[in-house]
Amino acid sequence: MGAPEAGAPALSPDGTRIVALGTSLYEIDPDSATLSATPTISFGANNWRMAFANDGVGVLVNRAASWGCVGYDFLARRTVGLGAACADTYGGGVGAAGDGRRVVVTSSGLSPNPPLGWYDASAGAYVASATQVGANWIAADRTGARVLALNDFYSYVPSYTNGVYDAAATYLGSLPATTARAVLSPGGTRAYALDHAAGRVRTYDLAATPDPVTHLFPELGTAGGVAPSVSPGAHAGVRMALSADGRTLFLAGDGNFVVFPLP
Repeated sequence: MGAPEAGAPALSPDGTRIVALGTSLYEIDPDSATLSATPTISFGANNWRMAFANDGVGVLVNRAASWGCVGYDFLARRTVGLGAACADTYGGGVGAAGDGRRVVVTSSGLSPNPPLGWYDASAGAYVASATQVGANWIAADRTGARVLALNDFYSYVPSYTNGVYDAAATYLGSLPATTARAVLSPGGTRAYALDHAAGRVRTYDLAATPDPVTHLFPELGTAGGVAPSVSPGAHAGVRMALSADGRTLFLAGDGNFVVFPLP
């Protein structure tokens, strides 16, 4: 499922429009001669990020240090209120499971942080867990059975830095604090991470038992990871995606677009 951010357009769920985000949400008709756009929603300030559910709803969170979470139904062309628990998201992260049945939402920068929650497409409702998590970047497997809540900036107890959670938001273990970006394999058994300290791609075994002291999942393959053939660019701005068969990793940054075959 596409997940547009400011300056990173994607196709709408039905594939008929280009969706772009910034301080406004734009829906652009690609068949238009001028590609002119009128904002569907104007936020007034700050930039937002979004992930699509498989029912045509996009869940938008405010990615700046501010409050905000709202749904937009791209099929009915209307906003959708997702309740107070979602609206209380601050400096949020959002990411969809591969099948689009669940869109996970987190907050960052608060003490304590609000609970991790998700939009359930089958019920058309937002669900808040009992687990407080501080994170602003989400990666999920195909079904949402495994979720990585990556923390770029903040870490407040009782949240765990770069924690991996199950479908009930139970904490399972973590990736190293040097993880800049990561994606999960379709089955949720592996995490492929870009290490910002070394600029290398590292693989972690999420099916294994984490270290009882550090809570870190064990690394697979070459210790310390493998460097891409060229650097994608500044690690904080890198976007990562995994092919549908889980065999190829794609890294896009301000320097290069990198195709990284996985062993």
